[in-house]
Amino acid sequence: ITTDKEDYYLIEDPLRTVYVNNDKVTFSRNPVIAKDYTFVPYKLTFLIFGLNAEWDKGNNKIIAIKDEQRLEIEIGSNIAYYNNKEIEMEVPAQVMDSEVIVPIEWISKLFNKTVDKEIGTNSVYITL
Repeated sequence: ITTDKEDYYLIEDPLRTVYVNNDKVTFSRNPVIAKDYTFVPYKLTFLIFGLNAEWDKGNNKIIAIKDEQRLEIEIGSNIAYYNNKEIEMEVPAQVMDSEVIVPIEWISKLFNKTVDKEIGTNSVYITL
């Protein structure tokens, strides 16, 4: 990943496990790690948080909506828009092997969810 701030490397990690409310989540691909963030496929990630998300290929962005909430994330950009307010992403969403992936920890924190990492087991725990 190259942004105007710094370079990051995407590394697939088949041992990284994501749990939501202590239930293991199985994604369509192995998690990918960049700058200690866990990237996973966007569609299931947003469903976990109750949002419907679509990939707007023409504009190169994800649009996720639930009730009055709207999140727009442009691939490769460190700027996202939540309810039309500009917010910074520490690491941008990416496309890897033709699949759009997002940093689940960042999204969890955006929606005020608890995120804990357990280094010994290489696990991420999200509490909704």
